[in-house]
Amino acid sequence: MTIRFLFFIMILMIFSAPNASAANEGFFLLANFRQSAHLSYKFDRYQLETSTSSRHTAYEDYSFKGDYAILDPGLLNGNFTLGFRLKQNYYPDSLYNRSFSVDRGIFYDIRGVFAEKSAYPLGFFLNSKLEEIADGFGRNYQLDTRNWGLNQTLKSNFLPSTVTFIRTENETEGLAVDRQSTQDNLTFSVKHNLRISETNFEVLFSREDFAAPGINEKGFRKSSEFNLHNKLDWQDGDKTRNLSSILKYWQSIGLNDRTSFTWSENLYWDLGKALRSGLSYGFSDSESGPNQRQSNTGRAWLRHELYKSLTTNLEGSAREVRFFPGSEQQLGAQASLGYRKILPAQSLLSANIHSQYQISERDFAAARLTFFDELHTVSFTEPLFLENPDVIPGSVVIWNQNPAIQVTPYIEEVDFRLIQSGDQTEIVVSGFDLSNIIPEGTILSISYDVVVDPDVKFESKSWGTDAQLRLWENRFRFYGSYDQSKNTMLSGERSKVGLENLRTIFRLGAEAKTRGYTLSGEYVNTDSVTTRSQSLIGRLHYAGEWQNGKTTFYLENRFWWYDVAAGQRAIEDRNTLKIGGNYRKTIFGNVVFSTWGSYLTSMGSVDSQLVNLGGDVRWQYRNLVFALRAWSGYRRFSGDWASEEHLRFDLTRYF
Repeated sequence: MTIRFLFFIMILMIFSAPNASAANEGFFLLANFRQSAHLSYKFDRYQLETSTSSRHTAYEDYSFKGDYAILDPGLLNGNFTLGFRLKQNYYPDSLYNRSFSVDRGIFYDIRGVFAEKSAYPLGFFLNSKLEEIADGFGRNYQLDTRNWGLNQTLKSNFLPSTVTFIRTENETEGLAVDRQSTQDNLTFSVKHNLRISETNFEVLFSREDFAAPGINEKGFRKSSEFNLHNKLDWQDGDKTRNLSSILKYWQSIGLNDRTSFTWSENLYWDLGKALRSGLSYGFSDSESGPNQRQSNTGRAWLRHELYKSLTTNLEGSAREVRFFPGSEQQLGAQASLGYRKILPAQSLLSANIHSQYQISERDFAAARLTFFDELHTVSFTEPLFLENPDVIPGSVVIWNQNPAIQVTPYIEEVDFRLIQSGDQTEIVVSGFDLSNIIPEGTILSISYDVVVDPDVKFESKSWGTDAQLRLWENRFRFYGSYDQSKNTMLSGERSKVGLENLRTIFRLGAEAKTRGYTLSGEYVNTDSVTTRSQSLIGRLHYAGEWQNGKTTFYLENRFWWYDVAAGQRAIEDRNTLKIGGNYRKTIFGNVVFSTWGSYLTSMGSVDSQLVNLGGDVRWQYRNLVFALRAWSGYRRFSGDWASEEHLRFDLTRYF
């Protein structure tokens, strides 16, 4: 391994190639040759409470690039990249089955277009790449991706259209459970313009196959989607009118069978004299497994603007939702008044007040309602609460939105746990190290049932106000808002949940900017019958120059306090602190140096800490590029801890 490294470095330092140029005539024309040789060494070390692992990795890459044409560039032209990679791994500890391995592979990227100047050019591409994916704390792995595709375009003033087919194959190596996936996508789109009308039509077909051979797990997802959008724009003098129509159908079978159909009509009508109006109608039908939901929504609005300072809005709406079995009808109206005033010294004052009234009548067959496909992103510092109250324990089902990573649902008390406090439900993921199945940043799709009053009629009243003051070119900003809502039972039989509910939200904040510094703070108080939560956020950010270099710094502190009604399980208070920054400077004219660091701590239902430190140097001398990068991290989560150290050296020669 050492001899190979020395030999490869000698090639990088002394080898060069003469400039190549293509002949003007011939069957196969080549031009603009570029070559590069790349040497990379990486050291990784991971340490957990119970184990330690390390790895030495060397990459040796050679790539050759150029442009090509066959017979004539108008017939076929494109560009290509061809490369070879030699990868060597050395594991000095016994955690892995083998201590030394050598992998060889090729990578390529070939693109071209037939009849580029004709009315129906055909494009194609074929590529592959080998990537080292860094996910932190022992999760680095290699991703082998292969793609190919065709693109047929019809250039037309009447019906321009495009047909595209793309196949993507992915395979991982180095994960606790390696996975394979294949995805085929076929897309057809056409556009039509005729006077006041513009129409877009698109059809998409997709199939994805997933497999995890190590655990004998397989799955597939096949989907189809149809989109039709038409817009009519016309003028009556200086009055603008338009009508927008949208139809969309989507179906997915395989994993989590789903079907969705939506239809919407939106009419905008300028009445003149600062008066605007609009009508809209929407229909939706969605189905996920045994759950089906249909809705019809109508809306009419009227808006008046007085000197662009005083805006008045009136709106009425009606909605019917069918849940099979059961339905809910809603009839509502709302009004708002907004004021906007430009002040001296490039300052601005704005204020709004709004009020809404709605009557709802519910007729359900059971005292439960299903919500599905609610999306959340996993964070080890931000709490993850479900959007709706009174969740029924045992009804929560969590999927990874990307089935290529996880095909089956996650398991409660293994991959995650639920904490119910008051009427809220918090989801806490388990672990973060090599054994963790739900890493930070994962997007989750969550379905669950909630308790509802099944046969009731109630009214909802809400009102609110907000104001904002910007001073001296937005250097200072002050804002605040207050919102209150209340549900009152009119008829029906009240369950143990009830609908008597008063909820208030108060928000107050300020922000100041000066000489690269931004300082802000915000206080939020949310109060309901069962739960009261308060949060206080303070932020400091700096971006500027120091010692002829560019630097950034940030500091953020968040506090959450919770109070629940008597007899309810308490919600733990939470405190999160983030500190970090980076510095970048160019020295000796061609050497770029940078360093960075961050610290994060969170205390609450789950305590966690994260520390990252690193730096890099990049130097370029003519066609030779040298780079050195080192970084380390430490994380503690729910009593467990892990650390990582990395060192990477890169040497690239272009010729």
